[in-house]
Amino acid sequence: MGACHGLDVPLAFGTLDSPTGRQLLGDPPTLDAITVSRELQQAWVRFATTGDPGWPAHRPDQQLTRVLDTESKTLPYPEQASRQIWKDHTPTPFDLIEDGPQGQRPNTKAGSSEADPSTPSQVE
Repeated sequence: MGACHGLDVPLAFGTLDSPTGRQLLGDPPTLDAITVSRELQQAWVRFATTGDPGWPAHRPDQQLTRVLDTESKTLPYPEQASRQIWKDHTPTPFDLIEDGPQGQRPNTKAGSSEADPSTPSQVE
């Protein structure tokens, strides 16, 4: 499966037997998944208590990264070729809020960017 979005959550929190953990890591989880989960949890605790997760800090000139696996390694960033694709392409943010009547933002006072407390929230 490789590294997919959310895979780290059951590993980091040790919830391998949760519905998400079982879906992503198997039921029951493999010994390898349990081993990686323990390593990740220990690294989090070590980092929170000492500032050192157990491998070298990232440096721009080396770009080392920790690859957690059955045999974890610290090595040059393995997806550097993919990263280079975006090197000269800075994304331009776009506005996710449409203007309301008379150019007014939803839930704002006319002529202001501040929320109008008398207007019910759009997101509840």
